[in-house]
Amino acid sequence: MTSRSLSPIQMPSVDADRYRILFENSADAILIIEDGKFVDCNNAVVELLRYSNKRTLLQTHPSELSPEFQPDGRLSFEKANDMMAIAIEQGSHRFEWDHIKADGEVFPVEVLLTAIPSERGYDLHTVWRDISERKKLENELRHAQKMEAIGKLAGGIAHDFNNALMPIMGYADMLASA
Repeated sequence: MTSRSLSPIQMPSVDADRYRILFENSADAILIIEDGKFVDCNNAVVELLRYSNKRTLLQTHPSELSPEFQPDGRLSFEKANDMMAIAIEQGSHRFEWDHIKADGEVFPVEVLLTAIPSERGYDLHTVWRDISERKKLENELRHAQKMEAIGKLAGGIAHDFNNALMPIMGYADMLASA
């Protein structure tokens, strides 16, 4: 392999191609938001949201991809504005969010918003990771822990009841044999 220097004009093209490949081939859903609108996304977003194609998805207003309310009871629109403001203030912000797939299914994602300075103010680099399976496993674990606690409680009650019953049974045996 020979070493050759690249002119400054060639470097941005090589870097742009490299980052475009990373963007398009990421397993995580990646979107770019400019002026409150989606301007680009990778195929992972299209697949995750079950849209037929990228163009149709990008024509969708961001508010159409969330239920009216988030699980904490806040309006999605208001909460989204707060989350974006935090990302701009801190540089990035990670949080959980509910989204809606094209077929109407609501599902949870972990969102990472990263603020990127631009001539318009800030653009947001957005990464979504579907956490449906994690949430399902967390619920199963919580249920198992509840059942374990109920089992321990029932065992303790049975033990205490048995301790109270033993003297009664002893006296009943003595009376029966007398």
